[in-house]
Amino acid sequence: PPQLPGPSVAAAALAAAASTACGSTGVALPIQSSSSTNFFEPAASFLGSRPGKVFKTDYLGLGYYTDSTQTLIPELRPKLPERWRDAHLREERLKVDPKAGAGVSLEHTEFGFAIESVEAVPGQHLQQGEVIVALEG
Repeated sequence: PPQLPGPSVAAAALAAAASTACGSTGVALPIQSSSSTNFFEPAASFLGSRPGKVFKTDYLGLGYYTDSTQTLIPELRPKLPERWRDAHLREERLKVDPKAGAGVSLEHTEFGFAIESVEAVPGQHLQQGEVIVALEG
């Protein structure tokens, strides 16, 4: 089986069985703990651009916040097996509850990790049948 892109890939992608030639559509999602503040780094002044971040004042104060408008799919796509490079991908942020975990049951397949079920807690924007093809974090 092909090797999955690892943590050096700055995205997580999900591919669902679909009707395309390579049989997949997909999703990309960085992992975020519900108790974590990795999405915010305080800064008293602008210290230069940071990939995937935007400098602004928001509810946690002045600093660098994860920029939801930036996508890491272009960086991920060339690292996928050739037959998947034209598949539809989407990015999602995986929520992790300190007690319940991610609430996702997975099974290893030749395409990645197939999602078998998704629990209500912590709540994910994932569906049974999608396949995780890369992870960050």
